Amino acid sequence: MEAELLPFEAALESPEGVDHDQVRAIRDEFNARKRRIDSIKFEISRINQALHRREAVAEQDPRIAEYISGMENWKTDKEELLAKRESLSVRLELISKKLWRI
Repeated sequence: MEAELLPFEAALESPEGVDHDQVRAIRDEFNARKRRIDSIKFEISRINQALHRREAVAEQDPRIAEYISGMENWKTDKEELLAKRESLSVRLELISKKLWRI
């Protein structure tokens, strides 16, 4: 699309043999096409930003699920360790009582 502007730019850079009204018409057409191109570029930029945001959100979902899973595993591990600790405490207490009896 930008290549379409080249003939207009060339005509505006060397306006020899072109009257004032033609230069004005060329400039108006150039500006109109340039605005359309800029508008399309802006829309593309907006769409790209929206895509990047959606990709970022999509990437967060697996990370959040992984975090939740990790926390559940940690909770299970903690409960197992607390149970083992309690068991060892009971055994230590029994052994201590036996040793005091001897």
